[in-house]
Amino acid sequence: IALIISINISYTLIDIIINTFIIALFTNFQNLLDLRPGRASKVFLFLLVGTYLFIPYKFQILSLAFFITTIIYFPLDIKAKAMQGDTGANMQGIVLGILFIKFSLTIRVITVVLLLLINLYSEKKSITVLIRDNKFLNYIDMLGRD
Repeated sequence: IALIISINISYTLIDIIINTFIIALFTNFQNLLDLRPGRASKVFLFLLVGTYLFIPYKFQILSLAFFITTIIYFPLDIKAKAMQGDTGANMQGIVLGILFIKFSLTIRVITVVLLLLINLYSEKKSITVLIRDNKFLNYIDMLGRD
């Protein structure tokens, strides 16, 4: 899916490759986060809000639709009354990937490297343990779950 999207919205072969990685890695990243209530949605909303002013108007409309949907769903997610599962996490990852491909080549390459490192880290160690053992990350993770 990442490749198909990238082919349709990229202009060069290098863009297709980088954009495919961004979309695929963001999708997996959101899946990695979706192990505790509200975690993936918090990161999604944070990144969505953080990128909003830096993306083209038509992508702002896309992000606004997903922002509203996530805000409506969030109270159920954070209290573990509903679970987005792979379908929701995958969609969040695809949306983040699409938004990030509108950044410069430098930012996209840095994004790919960071996401790749996180994904490689998760192959050997638990992201949940990393979050739990870090006071700041654990505080953010637990916000709203009590």
